[in-house]
Amino acid sequence: MNGLRFILLSLILFGFVFWISPFNVIPELLRYHYSKNYIYKNVESHGSFKTYLIDNNREKIKFTPYAFQDYPRALSTFDSLKNHFSSVQVREDDKWEFKKKSFDIDRHIKNSLCSWNNSPYDKKISFKNFLEFVLPYRAGDEALVEYRDSLNILFARFKYKVQDDSENLDNLVDSINSQLATLVDYDIRSLATMNVPDPLETLEIGKGSCKSLTQLATLSLRTLGIATTIDECPFWAHRASGHQWNVYLSNDQQWIPFNGSERNPDCFDPFNDSIKAPKIFRHTYSFQDNFSPTNTNKENIPPYFRMKNRIDVTSSYVSTSNISLYIKDKPDDTEHVYLSVFNNQDWKIISWSKLDGNQAHFDNMGNNNIIYLPVFYINGRKKPAGKPFLVDGDKITTFELKENKFIDTDISTVNYYYDHQWNTSCAVSGATYRLNYWDDEWLVSQEINADINGHLKFKNVPEDGLYFISSGELNNRQQRLFSLKDGAQSWY
Repeated sequence: MNGLRFILLSLILFGFVFWISPFNVIPELLRYHYSKNYIYKNVESHGSFKTYLIDNNREKIKFTPYAFQDYPRALSTFDSLKNHFSSVQVREDDKWEFKKKSFDIDRHIKNSLCSWNNSPYDKKISFKNFLEFVLPYRAGDEALVEYRDSLNILFARFKYKVQDDSENLDNLVDSINSQLATLVDYDIRSLATMNVPDPLETLEIGKGSCKSLTQLATLSLRTLGIATTIDECPFWAHRASGHQWNVYLSNDQQWIPFNGSERNPDCFDPFNDSIKAPKIFRHTYSFQDNFSPTNTNKENIPPYFRMKNRIDVTSSYVSTSNISLYIKDKPDDTEHVYLSVFNNQDWKIISWSKLDGNQAHFDNMGNNNIIYLPVFYINGRKKPAGKPFLVDGDKITTFELKENKFIDTDISTVNYYYDHQWNTSCAVSGATYRLNYWDDEWLVSQEINADINGHLKFKNVPEDGLYFISSGELNNRQQRLFSLKDGAQSWY
């Protein structure tokens, strides 16, 4: 019995040392074995989707956003096509692609091991970081193609520099990313599309979204043996959409952020008081069991949290708070509650908590003047679980309408929003505007025309509410929330 205990303890100790050890101390045969096992053990959730619009003759509709002069025109046409035609979505699972040999995963593993083995990295960074941030053959949900040979040719002049101990890794990343920036540009029109291009397609087009550009940068650096991944804020709390950027692991074990294929680390946009990030997640290849709710039907899990390869790094970027809530009325058919932020005219779910009786706890939430709404998510639909509240540092303020209390307003600014810079929209004389207020759903208080001076004088508005203004004159996707105090607007 004692002999068996000794063997088990020895195996556990060996596994622990193996996991944290620098790459160069692990025998070559074991490197390949563990790398292949790691890929297949975590492959189940990985793949890509291809979505096609189909016309009445069952033919695919060709659409490119770059044929349009600007993003609004591209998006308007794209939305119109989606509304008039049906779509077909095809899932391409990576495990099946491996079996078909359409992607040679064995060759990829051997090439990754070779790149890493020839890098000074292998003496400094653990095998675990190699498996998680160098070995993976994909960066996100892009189409799966054989890209290594093309990227090796593209960055041939850097290949031997990476292998040189005397070269500064930070300078190398700057140089590689600078070359990428000469080959591709960020183009907002790329958001008006259904599919994420593969890295070679992004290079061929020469433009893309932050998502496709960061995926290209990730695979380029990994091809050269540099540990790289993607950090993202899925939904901002101060504007529509979200954002992705890259991070690489420096020789002193620090994650360094940069805008892949755009700007280098020294030009990375800081998270200042104007930028509101409720959550920031880092992409991993392996499953993270605590990222998604468990013991619940898939229909009761928001789409973003059906992925299992994310870790929370919010506190690495912004000030955070732990939030505890009392949930008064809990439906019988749910064990979870979520926090959401207002983004693109909707409440977007950004975090979750398993209910402990009527208590919910949310850790590491961005607290930079951010409004959250607690919601349930049942059978694909959101239902308010409480009142919206503002988190400003350690202070929490709840928005709750005063019963039978009303105010009159005199508003001239109809939006204060961020679109690469802060912008102000003012009412247009004679144009029609609606004042919406939140009362477990968005309700219209009043619809009026702006007066000759561009002012909006809404009457009998429910007091102490949370509001936003909509109009055919505005880009309503960008509309932001505000409160009213003594006639003054506070924007969120």
